[in-house]
Amino acid sequence: MKTEDLIGALVADLTATRTPFRRIFAGAIALGTVIAIGAFLLFIGLRPDIGQALESLRFLLKFAVTLSLLAAAIGLLSRLAVPGVSTGRWALALLAAPALLATAVVA
Repeated sequence: MKTEDLIGALVADLTATRTPFRRIFAGAIALGTVIAIGAFLLFIGLRPDIGQALESLRFLLKFAVTLSLLAAAIGLLSRLAVPGVSTGRWALALLAAPALLATAVVA
């Protein structure tokens, strides 16, 4: 059997079922978030002084930096996943986290 015949036989009964990338990407992010939170709570646990820590600017800045990286990475990856689409300004959005950190150091 020739290679072309083999490929033709393999794809003869192929049906196109295309799941939208955004749905797969959103599901992966949601599943990853649930697993990360579960692993954090299981292995590390919450701080006993979480109420007091939430009042600290340093503690809240950690979330601001992390969420800015998350938003920029999701925006950039959703653009990079589509062939032929430019990254636009999402590549510059990755600079938000270092800018936040630099501002916090100066302040």
